[in-house]
Amino acid sequence: ETVVSHYFFTQKRSNNWKDRSKIPTGTLEESLIYVKPYILNHFPREMNLTNFKDILDEFFIEIGITELLATSLERIALKLGKKFDPTSLSMVNVTERDQPVLESYRDRFTEEHPLEFAVYEYAKSRFDNP
Repeated sequence: ETVVSHYFFTQKRSNNWKDRSKIPTGTLEESLIYVKPYILNHFPREMNLTNFKDILDEFFIEIGITELLATSLERIALKLGKKFDPTSLSMVNVTERDQPVLESYRDRFTEEHPLEFAVYEYAKSRFDNP
């Protein structure tokens, strides 16, 4: 979902950007196939399809889910003994989508990026079943 969101955001908001290298030049389908997701950049260890569950279980007390940001931050704050005010979040970069995201695009993304998809699905299952 972050790759889809990034595609629509940059297409709509990048007209005045000086650095045009970050703007997808192809279609949404091409972006889902060829753009490398950056989810793995947020983890402290190299992960592969064999070790990612062990790394997530060992090094993270909680993993937030972007589409459930307020709930994620609330749960992280609770585990850290901190307070979190969900009203402090704003949605300033919401971009309307002008084309559908076909299921075939999502399927192809999953095929092209199996580790990223496996990490997300495992993190989501941990989130759904704390």
